[in-house]
Amino acid sequence: MNDLEITHGTTNVFADLGYLDAAERQTKTRLALVINELLKSRKLKQREAGPHTA
Repeated sequence: MNDLEITHGTTNVFADLGYLDAAERQTKTRLALVINELLKSRKLKQREAGPHTA
């Protein structure tokens, strides 16, 4: 039988990895996820959702 040590992390993987700006990284990741979900639900590509320039 293997003796494995299991370490339980926090709810922020960036903090678990030791990043000083862990909260900011987590917030940016969550924001990106929400934006990607919106794009998918509206069947848009990032290019189509971005600012339109003439």
